[in-house]
Amino acid sequence: MQAANVLAQHIDLVVPHGTGTPLNDRIEGQMLAELLGDRLPTVALMPIKAHIGHCAGASGIFSVVAAAQALASGQTPPTLHLTEQQADPECALALHAQAQSLPAAGGCHALVNAYGFGGNNISMVLQGVLHA
Repeated sequence: MQAANVLAQHIDLVVPHGTGTPLNDRIEGQMLAELLGDRLPTVALMPIKAHIGHCAGASGIFSVVAAAQALASGQTPPTLHLTEQQADPECALALHAQAQSLPAAGGCHALVNAYGFGGNNISMVLQGVLHA
């Protein structure tokens, strides 16, 4: 985010690495809660692996493409296969069974997290301009 010159308050969408495993999701949730603070519940969350599964090395690029599509359309898809939200006090992330709208005015920013084995981790910020 520093390299992109984007502050946490500018993030409108997060595409988490989101493996759906308790330990990984808790750690990522805690990191996002620390980064976004009180804004976390208002930032759209789009866990793409719920739609396509874990594609190993290709997961990162699929997440980038999904984020670009969400920024272009101004909306995220609902989280697939979500039948009930189970509260985990150690994971601050809330999934959404309904589509989420992104802000219509100005530029939106998406934070995409892609983590790999052996510490091959990257986070990328995308900026899009929504058209009304």
